[in-house]
Amino acid sequence: MTMTMTTRRTMLAALGALAVMPTQAQEAAWPKQKPVTLVVPYGPSGAPDGMTRLAAEAFKKKFGQSFVVENRPGAGANIGVAHVAKAKPDGYTLVSAPVGAFAINQFLYDKLPYAPDDLVPITPIFEIPNVFAVPATVPANTVTEYVEYLRKRGKSITFGSPGVGNSAHLWGELFRSRINMEGVHSPFTSGQQVVVSMLQGDVDFVIDVLASYRPFLQAGKLKALAVTGSTRSPLFPQVPTMEESGFPGFDLTTWVAFAAPRGTPADVLAAVSGAQRELAADPAMQKQFTAAGVRIAASTPAELQARIALERPRWQQLVKMSGAKVN
Repeated sequence: MTMTMTTRRTMLAALGALAVMPTQAQEAAWPKQKPVTLVVPYGPSGAPDGMTRLAAEAFKKKFGQSFVVENRPGAGANIGVAHVAKAKPDGYTLVSAPVGAFAINQFLYDKLPYAPDDLVPITPIFEIPNVFAVPATVPANTVTEYVEYLRKRGKSITFGSPGVGNSAHLWGELFRSRINMEGVHSPFTSGQQVVVSMLQGDVDFVIDVLASYRPFLQAGKLKALAVTGSTRSPLFPQVPTMEESGFPGFDLTTWVAFAAPRGTPADVLAAVSGAQRELAADPAMQKQFTAAGVRIAASTPAELQARIALERPRWQQLVKMSGAKVN
């Protein structure tokens, strides 16, 4: 009887251990079970799409699994971000989320299809300064000279952006308020439309993401007076920052980060973060990102969360000051 009970207990313990093993094996196998979907909440062009695809190729080589980029554009990135926020938190659906998803849209939109806390930030992918650009024919080469030019011209100003509530809108409104001049925000659907309007004389200036305006700057159609952020852009090292130009408070940059649904296993977050940090340390990858007009970035999930906590109230204040609202 004693041997039978012992044998039974041994068998039950063995069965219990076997029952646990598949789950542990599945968790340890990420991402071996199936391809990982990287959702880009923008169309198949531009920096978020291009940089995510570069990362996807590198991750495929590192993990031995496909990372499939899926574009889900619309509603200021809210459609794609909401899709991932509601996805199964198993590590197989991630998103390249803009700073707006974490620190701007909650103050801009009356109703979001997700809550910012539905996402877990993993690591930045890249960041990019905004460039203060004017038509090349404008007789000013610095921000200070440009302000003097606007005052002598003696009429209200018009600044453009590719939509309501984006960083170009917020920076334009901050600049207008700093120089204490009447102004009008003209929203468009793309940076190229802003450029066309500036060259036609309908829009005075723009403070938008550098990558969108680099071709026009290099072609000599536009002139860069300054960039946002705390450092100069390696693409235009001769262009000072806004702070160097005498306008502090423009030190925030636009950035995009990998994020996952709340509840995604910590080891998955750590693996993605570690892979991105390896990319950021690779000189060849740095050059590819720089060539696209952005700076490759990476951090731990905790570091990114701390950054969001610091930046969120500043973006909130900018949205409030601009009066921007989307129903």
